[in-house]
Amino acid sequence: MYQQLLTDQNGLCAICRGPERDLTKAGKRKSLAADHDHISGAVRGLLCGRCNLLLGRAQESVPLLQQAIDYLQNGGGSSSCDILKA
Repeated sequence: MYQQLLTDQNGLCAICRGPERDLTKAGKRKSLAADHDHISGAVRGLLCGRCNLLLGRAQESVPLLQQAIDYLQNGGGSSSCDILKA
């Protein structure tokens, strides 16, 4: 399955469309991470370390990620973060 996803994604991250940038301690490029739904376990795609961390830090919250997008598109945001109060 991994190899098929890697081929389908042209060896690039499913989110940023870039290659993995992180290196192992030996200096070799790491493999893309298999991203999966934490409820169903279904694999969604392969992600670079940065994008995988982004989803993890946001706890895969679509509303939180959308609020971050809105914040960036609008050059700032409100002083409250209702998303984090839930």
